[in-house]
Amino acid sequence: MALIVVVWLIVASGLAFQGVYTLRTGQATWFFIEHPSHAPMSSYSRMKHAFVYLLSALCILVILARMLTGTGVKQIVSWVTANYGLIFVSLSFMIFGIVYLAHPEKSLRWAIPHNPELWDNKYVQVTARIICIVFIAVSAIILAKL
Repeated sequence: MALIVVVWLIVASGLAFQGVYTLRTGQATWFFIEHPSHAPMSSYSRMKHAFVYLLSALCILVILARMLTGTGVKQIVSWVTANYGLIFVSLSFMIFGIVYLAHPEKSLRWAIPHNPELWDNKYVQVTARIICIVFIAVSAIILAKL
């Protein structure tokens, strides 16, 4: 159990640090990778990128706090062990949904080289965003049912 809690706290703190780093510097690269200096992002882009990292860290901390507050360690271990797959899948869906909701062109990256007209088509981007919203909703429903 301690290993799970420690790993989740490390991941949450890394995501939170990355969110603050993105807000502060305007760079989207990871804070632990040396990168060539690029022009910083606009403030709106900084907030979008940082929101993804900070929301993911907050979700991890809320799940841990909720489980640690009301129950004992044995119940937490049994809950995480019994629901590990659903927790992983739902958090993955949520993270992918948030990332692709902020940047729908990344979800279309595989199709754009063969169909360049998709790049400027607003209906395609709206459809990609609707799919992302469905991913987020499914993950929220899974987490609510656990």
